[in-house]
Amino acid sequence: MNRNSDGIKGRWKSYIPRSLYPWLKLWQEIVVVLIAAALAFALSVTFDLHDRIHDWTAPYDAWGADDLWLAAGAAAVTTTVLAVLRWRQARQVLLEQRQLIHSLRESEEESEAGRRTLKAVLDASPALIALRDRDLKYRLINRALCEFYGRSEEEILGKDSGAFHPPEHCRQVAAENEWVFEHNEVLSVEREVQSPRGGRWFVVNRNPVRDENGNVIGVLTLSHDITERKKEEMAAAEERNLLRAILDTTPDIVIYRDTDLVYRLCNRSFLDHMGLSEEEVIGKTDRDLFSPGYARITQEEDRWVLEHQRSFRIERLGESRHGEVWFEIHKKPL
Repeated sequence: MNRNSDGIKGRWKSYIPRSLYPWLKLWQEIVVVLIAAALAFALSVTFDLHDRIHDWTAPYDAWGADDLWLAAGAAAVTTTVLAVLRWRQARQVLLEQRQLIHSLRESEEESEAGRRTLKAVLDASPALIALRDRDLKYRLINRALCEFYGRSEEEILGKDSGAFHPPEHCRQVAAENEWVFEHNEVLSVEREVQSPRGGRWFVVNRNPVRDENGNVIGVLTLSHDITERKKEEMAAAEERNLLRAILDTTPDIVIYRDTDLVYRLCNRSFLDHMGLSEEEVIGKTDRDLFSPGYARITQEEDRWVLEHQRSFRIERLGESRHGEVWFEIHKKPL
């Protein structure tokens, strides 16, 4: 019997939301009070309890039947009032539960919407974006990073750099991330990164991610592709090296001064002629290298070339570490 009752009760509970349990319990108590009051009234009518109680209490002046009925009525009213108060309290609790559940659902919906918005923003960026935790494992990545490594998001999240890079690269990445954790500052480096499609140059910015107490809990890495710029820089460096090689092989003296008449370039013949190193010449003017009179003459010639934007040619004595030497001098504006 009990087993069947429990089974029926369990089946009913499965159809009733948990949030309604306090109300059901309260209504059970109210129903019990009403049934008890109805039974008391029925018994009093059936057995004429009012007259009997009056006869029983006749010897006592302090209490009579009417007093007992009043006391019983007061008890019933008190019980009813308490039941109503408990009902109001249960109703308030239920309303608060509903409000809390509604707030939690709204918060979850807002959080989910925020995550979707953040993911959309990250995926729209051409930079490789990754968030690593203190164990240097990927916790957040964008589409560009997945495409660069040729892997899905599921294949990358929860892994470290060892899944995609050789040990030497992993040691560099680990050292840079540990530096960010230790110093709580942004770190920027330029590095060539290998992928299944070949190597690309990136400027890598590692940013500390802090909690509400200011403690670093992760590193957000943004890697911007600078391969084309790097190629241009390398090509320019090769051209400079080639120009330097050509200038240093000629026996003629070659120098370049800017519009402020400051030395920006000179070849090996000029350095040997002056008996100076490149560091002692670059950034200086003729007033720093020659006598005042000779420096005044050369600078007047340079200003004439800059002003008239014309070439200038002259033969005259020049100064060197060996004394005065005759030169055929050609000056041309650039």
